[in-house]
Amino acid sequence: MGNVNFDLKDIPKSEDLLKFSNKNMPLKINAIQACLFLFRTTDEISKIVDSQFQKYGVSDGKFSVLMTLYNRNNHQLTPSELSNELNVTRATISGLLNGLEKDKLVERCKHPSDGRMLTIKITEKGVKLMDELCPKHFTLLSKLLGSLDCESLNSFIDNLKLIRIGIADRIFE
Repeated sequence: MGNVNFDLKDIPKSEDLLKFSNKNMPLKINAIQACLFLFRTTDEISKIVDSQFQKYGVSDGKFSVLMTLYNRNNHQLTPSELSNELNVTRATISGLLNGLEKDKLVERCKHPSDGRMLTIKITEKGVKLMDELCPKHFTLLSKLLGSLDCESLNSFIDNLKLIRIGIADRIFE
């Protein structure tokens, strides 16, 4: 997970935030506070997850590549398919693949039908790493939000989806 490095100890009070609101630009104060809480919480979760990944010698980016390959029936994709799946640039994928290949977690192979292309395949070592890491990782994620009941979690997911739709629909200056 990318670090936001959000370290605001106290979320600003409503009256402090109201100073920035006016009739031409009214602010939804609780939306600001919710966003600030989300930043702080995301940063805390990122630090915990990053710490776990470090124990296994991977970053969140490397984990994402490995997870994507691990979940494929044949454990392989082309670099461009990986970049599309993970919504990152080819340059980013290339850097991640170089590190993963150096660690012998993936290998570059000739494409089965197009000799000009390569496929990226997770190695046996990579599969073993994921077999060990995934249960621990998903147990950690489960514990991180374990204080919420099932109904609250479903509502939380629905709200996050609405936020993402709102973000996608807006044009920011």
